[in-house]
Amino acid sequence: MGGLPDGASGELVRELTDGADYARCLAYLDGLALVDRVDVLELGPGGLRFALTLNAEPTYLERSLRDDRVLEPTETAGEYRLRR
Repeated sequence: MGGLPDGASGELVRELTDGADYARCLAYLDGLALVDRVDVLELGPGGLRFALTLNAEPTYLERSLRDDRVLEPTETAGEYRLRR
C-alpha cells in the first residue's frame, strides 16, 4: 500500500457486512463538513481502509465521530466499527 496524500488521515472501519453498510459509511464520511475528500484505499474481509483529507484539525474529526455516534472506536487506535 502506498503512502497517504499530504494532509490525509488513514483510518479503518471493520465489521461492514454488506453493500448497504459500505454505502452508509462512505455517505456519512463524505457528508462531514470537515472532510474535503474520501479515498478508499482497500476494501476486503478486514474492513474498509480509507484516507480522509481534512480541512480542519484531526481533533475535530474525533469529536464529530464521537458526537455523531455513527462510527464507534474499537480498541485499536485509528479503527472504528459502524454502529448498529
